Amino acid sequence: MNLKQHNLSVIIPAAGAGKRMERDIPKIMIKIGERTILEHTIRAFYHSDIYEMIIPVSGSVRKDVEIIIRDLQAPFPIRLVEGGKERQDSVWNALKIISNDCDIVAVHDAARPFFDPAIIHKSYDLLEKHSGVIAAVPATYTMKSVIDETVEKTLDRSALWQVNTPQIFQTDKLVKAYKKAYKDGFYGTDDAMLIEHDGGTVAVVRDIPHNIKITTPSDLIIAKHFIQRDKGVIMHRIGQGYDVHRLMKGPKLILGGVEIPYDKGLDGHSDADVLVHAVMDAILGALALGDIGKHFPDNDEQYKNADSIMLLGKVCELMADRGYVISNIDATLVLQKPKVAPYINKMRNNIADALQLHISAVSVKATTEEGLGFTGREEGVAAMATVLMTGI
Repeated sequence: MNLKQHNLSVIIPAAGAGKRMERDIPKIMIKIGERTILEHTIRAFYHSDIYEMIIPVSGSVRKDVEIIIRDLQAPFPIRLVEGGKERQDSVWNALKIISNDCDIVAVHDAARPFFDPAIIHKSYDLLEKHSGVIAAVPATYTMKSVIDETVEKTLDRSALWQVNTPQIFQTDKLVKAYKKAYKDGFYGTDDAMLIEHDGGTVAVVRDIPHNIKITTPSDLIIAKHFIQRDKGVIMHRIGQGYDVHRLMKGPKLILGGVEIPYDKGLDGHSDADVLVHAVMDAILGALALGDIGKHFPDNDEQYKNADSIMLLGKVCELMADRGYVISNIDATLVLQKPKVAPYINKMRNNIADALQLHISAVSVKATTEEGLGFTGREEGVAAMATVLMTGI
């Protein structure tokens, strides 16, 4: 399908009672600061290119939601539809009235206001090959299969992902999957499961760590922290990194995860990617976690010839575990030869992907030292990086 010109419909099922929140009012009507949870979620789509939004709601809150929509004056039309007994029924009610002009549909939890809107735009290319795309994060805990409170086996967490929303689909494929599900009497735990049941394929886009679903009172405390952050109560950290490796005959020259044609490469225990090492050191420094030698020692065989982009992903996990995200990175390569300008954007892309960033947050520059010093004499390559990160 050609997604160059598309119309996006967003469905936000909001008919659930939210009993685990232990409140007398539906969860979507609980306020965080001056706005309800539902309002925060709707507003999070303001900077996305949306054709329409459809919200299935229960009759008990319909008038309240109508008031919210009226006061919001959103930059896209919002329609309400009656919610169903189950979430799947609510989404189906919305699909029945979706505009014929909408070829893409995103389904998003009403109580998940801190998602990254870029997930939707990242999905468009993947939808050329797949019926759907879902936001998800890799499992970080040890996962076990348990039956009757007894461990059956430990699962390989490397293949397990926690599924979030938004979930984005080709509209006709999702409608087809829903029709088959109802024909078969099948209910799934998410929309992607219906696509799978219909034989379609679903791709995963790595999600941001703080895309939480507000389900319990403790989630509400975390959500209030995020709102305070957005009001300017923010913790910043700055880190700087520096690395240097010797040029020599034999190894490949890897910079920013890109193999660059040259008659010399960098000497090191891993792939000696001096640029990525500087970025890693800057992140670890900002977190006060030491340097890369502490985490990936050069006497450890598991890191022999290791892919530095992969190691950068592990550093990203350390950062996420401590509640920080990167605002921007500025890095500089210092080398006399070869010329690396044609590869800069690929380097930026590789670093951005490993850190779950948009490429606009990653700057990579290259300079020579006019024949001076060890880089000028083509004996080695140096790299410097500075990172600004923000507490979440």
